[in-house]
Amino acid sequence: MNESKQKDRRQYRRFPFNGEVKISGKIPVEPSDISEAGIHVLTRRSLMLGTDFEVSLSSQDKELTVRAVVQNKQEGVGMGLVFVAEDPATKEKIRNFMEDIKADLARRSYKKERVLLIDDDVLFRKVCRCKFMSEGFSVTESSGGVEVTELIDTSPADVIVLNLGLKHFDGLNMLCMLKKSLTYKKIPLVAFSTAESEETEEKAKSACADIYLTATIFSSSDLVRKVKELLPL
Repeated sequence: MNESKQKDRRQYRRFPFNGEVKISGKIPVEPSDISEAGIHVLTRRSLMLGTDFEVSLSSQDKELTVRAVVQNKQEGVGMGLVFVAEDPATKEKIRNFMEDIKADLARRSYKKERVLLIDDDVLFRKVCRCKFMSEGFSVTESSGGVEVTELIDTSPADVIVLNLGLKHFDGLNMLCMLKKSLTYKKIPLVAFSTAESEETEEKAKSACADIYLTATIFSSSDLVRKVKELLPL
């Protein structure tokens, strides 16, 4: 592979990012992943494609302020921003910031607590995967069904995150099955549902879910925090 192709691949390789991001210096948004070319952020704000603004990023003791343009968006979910780096000095700042992020991920990779994420919403899984990986976790994903036990057998999990509102499977039955199994019942389990139902919450707790969350009022950051409460990190 020639040098220019290697540079292109490096520029677009994405990494989980768990720092702080602000648009125009004052509007906070939740980051998903980042590369030398740009960053994907989660926000319900809708900006027009091509909108140009200043974006500020901070991670640990490192900061970066650069101009960015909205390249793509998904209404009510997030936007893909491309960094505007027309001069060598800006490109170098972005490159150095990325090297710091990669070094931080490498330092935390020794932990590698394993999360099994069971949800049939592909976008939500992506958001959660990026957030968990940015905190040093490894993530295995499943849309539910019989493959769940197969995944646990082949890729043991330290914690299970389960959406009770799976479209094609009964999440509560799956929770009961996991918690009654001699093999899986000791694995901490976080259950969540988009339905704000006391009945669902009571059933989840009766089935021995270690933590129950209502998806309408928590973010991926909340989910990571709850998982950490269950593990001896």
